[in-house]
Amino acid sequence: GLIMFGGIGVVPSYAFGMALFGLVAAHSRARRPVFLYGVFLLLSILVDVIWCSVVGPGIDHIGTGEAKFGLAMAIINLFWKIPSLLVTYRLLIDLGGSWFGGSSGTPQPS
Repeated sequence: GLIMFGGIGVVPSYAFGMALFGLVAAHSRARRPVFLYGVFLLLSILVDVIWCSVVGPGIDHIGTGEAKFGLAMAIINLFWKIPSLLVTYRLLIDLGGSWFGGSSGTPQPS
C-alpha cells in the first residue's frame, strides 16, 4: 500500500517492481533470486539515501504538497527496506547461501 502512494510525488518509482520481485524470489525458495533481490535492495537503499539528501533540502522551494508527500513516503519506504534486508539475509542463510559466496540457484527441499 505504501509503495503505490510513494510513487505519487517526484520519487523514484521502482519500489513496486522491487516488492514484486522480492515476493517472487522468496516464493521460489532458490538462492540466486534471493541473493539478487538482496543486492537490488542494497542498491535501492543507497539510491534512496542519495535521492532524499539531494531533493530533501530543496523541498520547500518546490512548494507542492504532493512533493512533500512523496518525500515522506520515500523516507517511510527507506525505513521499511532495512528490516526487509535483514529478512532477506536470513532467508538467504536458511537456503544455504551467503552474501560473499556463490549460490547455485537450485531450490532446496522443504
